[in-house]
Amino acid sequence: MKTDPSSLLRLGHAPARLFVAMIIASVLVFALPTLGTVKSTWPVIVALVLFIVGALIMAQRHPDPFPLGRAYIVLGIAGAITVLVDWNLPDTGWAGYATWNFGAVNWFLFFLCFRGRIPLGWLGFFMESAITVFWAVSVGRPYLDGVDLVVRHAGTLLMGTLFSILLRRAAARITALQDERVAQVASESAALTELREREVQAAQLNREARNELEEIAAGRYLGSQEQRGFELVEASLRDTLRGGALKSPDVAAAARAARLRGAAVVLLDDRNDPLDAENTSSVEAAVLAELGTLVEGSLTVRLLPAGRDVVATIVRNDEARRRIDIPLVGGAS
Repeated sequence: MKTDPSSLLRLGHAPARLFVAMIIASVLVFALPTLGTVKSTWPVIVALVLFIVGALIMAQRHPDPFPLGRAYIVLGIAGAITVLVDWNLPDTGWAGYATWNFGAVNWFLFFLCFRGRIPLGWLGFFMESAITVFWAVSVGRPYLDGVDLVVRHAGTLLMGTLFSILLRRAAARITALQDERVAQVASESAALTELREREVQAAQLNREARNELEEIAAGRYLGSQEQRGFELVEASLRDTLRGGALKSPDVAAAARAARLRGAAVVLLDDRNDPLDAENTSSVEAAVLAELGTLVEGSLTVRLLPAGRDVVATIVRNDEARRRIDIPLVGGAS
């Protein structure tokens, strides 16, 4: 899972929503009392509504970088707020908190930088600056009045830029550590699985072949009956290695009985994927039916790879050679 600054600060969760609500509330607290000092009230109210919409867009939960389409929408909202409020400020004198739009817009630009859109954040700042300087000159103010209104917010934007870079590096380190941990857990799990499989195979070897191996180690004469027993043990162990899911206790017992009658039995699992219970029962029933009547000759059972309409084949070669295809049950492999 990739970590980014937005996920580190849990944007989209309850604490982040509360923080956004506090920003919106603070802007309203500053803006609403100044409605009586502006030239026209309705453009400022529209600007406030646009600010709330933009804040909700910026607070949406999404992996960084912030989606480009939404970023352009936020930039458009920032420009519209700047135009709506600037041209309703008094033409002379200090406008006080009626200039709330500069702080509000720079919150947008701060979060654009923070959420991975640093160039767009600074583009928005220069757009806001150009609009404000043009407004100042158009109403007869010195252009420095416009510069003074926006330049103080450059520090906030710079802080957002540096904050984003530092958090992004921290997020990259966290992601690397997470990936390393996942790889370590996977490696430990694979090693544990291998160890358990070895223990299972060792237990089976001890259960099925210990007596025969001790007889061989003792060096005493082994007759044909003992040798036949060794062959059955070898065949059983071979079924474990090659038969996989085919070697259930019932199939193992039936295969041993068929071999005692003189038949050759080969179990092959080429599937390499788990088989559901319904298809397992279908295959096992067919194999047991064939093994129960096999007296001589040979029987080869093969589980086929996943993705086929036939789940297994049985090739029987005794009086007459024949092949049995076991169809897939349920239509999903």
